[in-house]
Amino acid sequence: MDFKKAFDIVLREVLWQVLAGLEVEGRFLRCLQAMYAKDTVCINHPSEGVTSSFKCQQGVKQGCPFNPLLFGLYLDALKGRLDSKECNAPALANVRIWLLLFVDNLALMSESEVGLQQLLNAFQQFYVKRGLTMNVKKTNVMVFNFVHPCQEFMFKGDIIERV
Repeated sequence: MDFKKAFDIVLREVLWQVLAGLEVEGRFLRCLQAMYAKDTVCINHPSEGVTSSFKCQQGVKQGCPFNPLLFGLYLDALKGRLDSKECNAPALANVRIWLLLFVDNLALMSESEVGLQQLLNAFQQFYVKRGLTMNVKKTNVMVFNFVHPCQEFMFKGDIIERV
């Protein structure tokens, strides 16, 4: 799954709450918050040029080495939304793995069509709460070892392309 402008849309107040819930607090949390307290940006518009700077209140800083970690923590609560057995997650060394996250890309895995659609539905509810947007055109489903025609998978009313 592909997030649209993943690092730009992180809701900072939600991020601070997520970090506090993970017991990231005290000096470290205050330092992170201070990095963003007076964050300003400007936009380079192709026809209108560069805008005046203005205060930015969402997103994480472009090029910051913390971005992948902060974004991963921002999404961390997703793993608690579904029991891996309910979604028929594949097992590796007796550990059920239904979610892989790399930077701003996400892979949901199930051994059944119903399980994968359950994951997609649960993720849809979660991503709305986090203020995220998915790029459905860049999101695909890959099916292995099927012997019958596979169902269509839906996300927010859109059919996800099978590859």
